Amino acid sequence: MTPPENVDIMATGPDKNEVYIIAKGITFETDADDMAIGIVDNHAAYNGYSYLLIAKGLRMLIHCIVWEI
Repeated sequence: MTPPENVDIMATGPDKNEVYIIAKGITFETDADDMAIGIVDNHAAYNGYSYLLIAKGLRMLIHCIVWEI
């Protein structure tokens, strides 16, 4: 591992002992074409974001709730 003083950009993830996001979703059947739609409006996806994925047998609608730490 490169020491922090030798890098220009340091990227890390969240603390593995904390929870910052919870996701809940459903899967369903559809004849719709493949697509990916993201919803990032606070009125439509309160306190987080939602997404719809449809791709060859995988169909799901997910909502993720995020909170500040």
